[in-house]
Amino acid sequence: MNKDWFREIRIAEDTCTAPNSGKWEIVCFDNCTWMEDFTVSNNISIAGSGTLTFNVNMTFTEPHWEVFKDNGCEIVINSEGSIR
Repeated sequence: MNKDWFREIRIAEDTCTAPNSGKWEIVCFDNCTWMEDFTVSNNISIAGSGTLTFNVNMTFTEPHWEVFKDNGCEIVINSEGSIR
């Protein structure tokens, strides 16, 4: 009996999309630029160097969540963007 087994593996292209749950690990080297408002369900950890650009509103689902960032990563919040 000959059986073929297949497994689908998906690899994220970058770390710019917030997960549905759990801590969001962003690699600053991905140089994310956000253009649509979004919500984050947990803490954010940003590692590495590069630039993250907010042209939109990022909202935490709970008031006590935090952003942890390495010194080599620049965060740019343009006039139409915010972190709240």
